Amino acid sequence: MSERPSPEAAAGARRLPDDLATYPIFRGIPGPGMEVLRRCLSVVQLNAGQRLFDHGDDATSAFVVLSGRLALDLPLQGGAGRFLQVARLGPGTSVGELALVEAGPRSLRAHAVETTSLLRIDVEAFTRLKALRHPAAYQLLRNVCATTCGRLRHVNSFIESELRGERGKAMASEVAREDEATRARGFLSRLFGGR
Repeated sequence: MSERPSPEAAAGARRLPDDLATYPIFRGIPGPGMEVLRRCLSVVQLNAGQRLFDHGDDATSAFVVLSGRLALDLPLQGGAGRFLQVARLGPGTSVGELALVEAGPRSLRAHAVETTSLLRIDVEAFTRLKALRHPAAYQLLRNVCATTCGRLRHVNSFIESELRGERGKAMASEVAREDEATRARGFLSRLFGGR
């Protein structure tokens, strides 16, 4: 099993991308605000198989996939170290962004499927920016909330359809052939914006 990089060792010597404003998490933040946010950012490189974080770790950073792919794994109950891969995330997708809203443990494990470059948003530095009431911090939080609300709407819609039995005959016969792990993986992958 690969070791996770320490935040200090993994945080990047690489230059931050110039096109940060094109990523959904930074949508609507003007140039001067992006310059201030850059103080909270660093680049992290992972090799294939290397863990970004484990289930239960304290969330000290949020991340945006710049290149490569991350896999998100859910621990199975009574699984003694068994996990179910629930999503694969590609470029532009944020992960762990709730750490910017509220402290808490990681609910999933994340590891690189291939060589992956990530943008790390340091929670401590971001919290200091929020304390200064900087507009860029609050725009970023609005973007995180919009993403989270979209994911929650998707979950609610899925649950409602399941409870009402409104899946449609073609979908029901396809789902009936799938095992529960595959079904859950597909749903959660769509939820997290995975490809």
